[in-house]
Order: sequence, then C-alpha cells, then structure tokens
Amino acid sequence: MSTSIVDLVAWRAERVPALGVFLKDVARRLSGGDPEAFWGCAPAFEALVRSVAARDLLRAELDLAAEDPRYAPPSADALSLVEAHEFGLLLKLVPPAAAGEPLQSLPEHLQVGVLGPGRLAVDVYAEAPGYRNESVARARRLRGEGAISIGAGEIAGFRSGEHVVRFDGPPEGTLCLLFTSAVVQRLRWVYDANTLLAVRAHAGLRAEHAPARRRSRLDHRESPVSAWLV
Repeated sequence: MSTSIVDLVAWRAERVPALGVFLKDVARRLSGGDPEAFWGCAPAFEALVRSVAARDLLRAELDLAAEDPRYAPPSADALSLVEAHEFGLLLKLVPPAAAGEPLQSLPEHLQVGVLGPGRLAVDVYAEAPGYRNESVARARRLRGEGAISIGAGEIAGFRSGEHVVRFDGPPEGTLCLLFTSAVVQRLRWVYDANTLLAVRAHAGLRAEHAPARRRSRLDHRESPVSAWLV
C-alpha cells in the first residue's frame, strides 16, 4: 500500500500486536486494488474483533497523550485507526439509534464487529433494484429485510449497492469496529426513515464522517480518506 500504514497508524500497529497482524494481512490482500478482495479479509477481521486489541489501543492512546503534548485525544465516541484509499478502520461506541434519523446507503462494503459489552441491533434494508447509483431518481425506495443482533466477538458484512443499515446500540452504547473497503459507489443516498424514499444524494466520501482532531507529530502524512461511519 502506498501511504496506508504510516506514522500514527504504524505507531499503533507497533503497540497493538493484534492490529499489526490484521493490517499486514489486509494490506497483502487489498494490494491489487479489487474492492471484492475485501471479503477475503473477514477471517482476519474476526480475529481482530476477538482479540484484546481494544484494551491495548486504550493503553496506547494514553501513552501517546503522555508522550506528545500536541496530540489531541479523538472524540469521546470514535477513534479512526486507518484512513487509507484501500480501506478504513474505525473504533466506535455505537449509541441507541435516534428516532427518525435518515438512513444512508453504503459507498463502501462494510464489515462490523462488536467488541461489547452489549449487543448491537442492526435494521437491514435492501436498495431498490434497477437503479444505477448515479441515477438521480427519487422514486428509489428501500425494502425492509428485517433485523439482526450481533454479540461480542461476532461480525457481519453488508454490501455497497445492496444494503442499507441502521445501527441501534444499547442505552449505554456498545463498542464496535467498522471496517470499510475502497469506495464502490460514487453517490451516498439518503432515505427518509419513515417512507423509505430517497430524499437526496451526495458524494460518498468517508472523509465527511472522520472524527476531527488536531495533528500530532506522528501523523503528518495521514491519508485524506477517512473511515466511513453509518
């Protein structure tokens, strides 16, 4: 990979063994640039989810804050671990879903892994067949596919262009890893949560959802593409 594993990412990989193993495997698998190779990373992602990476990451972040006064801790509920063209990895505390919050399509393929302690409820919708992603047609309507529940140590995958998901964490939230592929769809469609009809579309860049933070001496060559978040 070109600039995927540099500076802050490499620093974390060095201090979090499970993350380092995962990044090496994913870099090898995705080096050809095929977004579908993302699905071959599922075993490595599941191993990461079942590891003690979250504990080690917390320790690493505390060490970094102590070592570098210019480092600003990430937002209280999200930590972007990898921000690369080939893939993204985000550690996120998922809260309960807000009533009436719009649904958004997936610009990238997505795998979610639950670290816990609570389960993650996921409402799954299917995108309307017969519409190209770039076709601006508000007649698009989602179709409900039911709900699934993901427990600690479990993962689930959702395809860009096929699935739309709504995450619903427990009242106290549950910690999850969100693993995304390279961009598959150019537009990210937004749907009304009640009618399931499309209301607007905009460029499907993960950068819009990256947790903001000040730069550290460790991340001056950070990739401009950030982990995508539903």
